[in-house]
Amino acid sequence: MFRTARYAASFLFSLVLLTGMGSHADAQTVQRIAAVVNDEIVSTYDLDQRLRLVISASNREPTQDLLARLQPQVLRSLIDERLQLQEARRRGIEVGADEVDRGIAQIAQRNNISVEQLYARFRAFDVSPETFRDQIRAEIAWNALVRGRFASRVTVSQDEVQAVYRRIAAQSGSEQYRVSEIFLAIDQPGRAAEVRQNAERLIEQLRSGASFASIASQFSESTSAANGGDIGWVTRGQLDPVLDRALAGLQTGMIAGPLETEAGVYILGLADKRAAQPVGGQTRLTLSQIVVPVTPQAPADEVAAAQARASEARRRMESCEAVESIRADYSPLSGALGALTPADLPPAFRSAVAAVAPGETTAPIRTENGFHVLMLCDREENTPDPQLMERIEGQLRDQQLTVLARRYLRDLRRDSTIVVR
Repeated sequence: MFRTARYAASFLFSLVLLTGMGSHADAQTVQRIAAVVNDEIVSTYDLDQRLRLVISASNREPTQDLLARLQPQVLRSLIDERLQLQEARRRGIEVGADEVDRGIAQIAQRNNISVEQLYARFRAFDVSPETFRDQIRAEIAWNALVRGRFASRVTVSQDEVQAVYRRIAAQSGSEQYRVSEIFLAIDQPGRAAEVRQNAERLIEQLRSGASFASIASQFSESTSAANGGDIGWVTRGQLDPVLDRALAGLQTGMIAGPLETEAGVYILGLADKRAAQPVGGQTRLTLSQIVVPVTPQAPADEVAAAQARASEARRRMESCEAVESIRADYSPLSGALGALTPADLPPAFRSAVAAVAPGETTAPIRTENGFHVLMLCDREENTPDPQLMERIEGQLRDQQLTVLARRYLRDLRRDSTIVVR
């Protein structure tokens, strides 16, 4: 929990006693403490550097007024990072320099600049590269810790996935939105007003030209912060109804917020819109085949003999089970093809299969491998797109991980000694 006034004074008095009658520089160091997180100090230098890092994203002049308005939220972020790193170390997680380098390279790539240009931007605001590296290190460690501890506990049922799929299908043909988010948790009922005020400050930064990705990386408490807040393309029905309604009124490049839900406060950014592809499902085909080999250069009599043999095989293909029993008489390519969509098939196969019913075979089809006779074992209409189902499941997993991570951090705050000057 956050300790104030009396606790801070007693702690700092003890610290002075421990340092004894030190030098003037030591006294200055005591005065430069912004917070103490368990046994680790957050200095005013750390705070100033992080403030400048945040402001560098907006290309605004770091005036004293702006620094003062951002300070409470930035200090809270620094305290949370100390807690996250302490817990990661306690659990045996260490982040190497190479991991930090990869994380920074990804951020530079998302912003379409080189790592050198990214560091040059920081230097223009007197930000030490280590300040940025420290933040990325904490983010990587916390993500590894959360996924390591909770990923195996997260369960998403097919009923949950199907429910989201049905909501998306109900909006089939409507617009899709490329969305970024900033999420601020209301982890205590008494903090609701403070969180809304923090969101307003961030919105002010965004409207003054700050990069949404940079602000999301700095302040968002969602797992999407690792991607600069980007949650990809969404269709109405995928998000909380409060967020859905806000998106419907946005134009590309606009932001919406603060948007309060049961979980906390959101700020949304709309990067793009497009017409959604109809979500009517896919046709799934289960196929088997017999292949009679013949090379493209074979003489006419060999080709005719192979075609006749393929026609004879077709008569033997009474069922897909029968194909399995006779396939060894022909080619290693013969046998079950499994479940496919029409788009997976070559055009000649696609049109031939479209003309037959389950349990029927196609006429022999010539390819570079020989003559193919296809049997349609089953046709399922309007089966859900597996890629969309996978994305929905991933989104639901991330939502659960975000909730678990927030609770974890809340518990760390509660069980720690945090002294704020």
